[in-house]
Amino acid sequence: MKHLPDVGELVLVRIGGEETVLRSRVEDTRTPGFVSIAIPSDGTTEHELERMTAVTLEWIVLSGLGSVTGTVDGRINVGVPALSIKLDAAPIVNQRREHARAELVLELELQFAGADSEPISGVTLDVSGGGLRAVVSVPLEPDSLVHVSVELPSGLPVDALARVVDQRDDGVVALKFEEIVPGDRERLIQAVFNSYRSAALVRRPG
Repeated sequence: MKHLPDVGELVLVRIGGEETVLRSRVEDTRTPGFVSIAIPSDGTTEHELERMTAVTLEWIVLSGLGSVTGTVDGRINVGVPALSIKLDAAPIVNQRREHARAELVLELELQFAGADSEPISGVTLDVSGGGLRAVVSVPLEPDSLVHVSVELPSGLPVDALARVVDQRDDGVVALKFEEIVPGDRERLIQAVFNSYRSAALVRRPG
């Protein structure tokens, strides 16, 4: 059986489906079948989740992304206000972490694959280990391949071959990575989780 995250560890709180993602920290794991987390935040506002709300908790492990499902059992106090989550399954480890996504504004450059073209500049709206959404300066054909280089906060770029999934009239383009060096994917995923850490307002007392 896989283990729950440690007390004080960052967790992502997915509500219902994949779209709503909040941030929290583990406060207590001593009661079998339950885990207590700090009141989740979206980075600006704390969210009091109603009892029986279905949630999925996710956290980083060495071999992938740990996750466990459960429902909100109620609000408790463990030295700080917290939510008690009643678990309905054992924790698992997903080997793929690229679905973890964060809103990050990063500079990027695109070039059409197989063509000697001028770089196309843009900025990302959100990124994950599997792709990104960005605003670019020229229209891109859906299903076309482009070379993309994303400048990470560390200053080191991540390079990948990506496929254009969609482009809206407002210039927002969705790209899915087709080829990316595993080390670059890991650095991109780490940037995603670093953004969750820096944006989270939930803090343990200290």
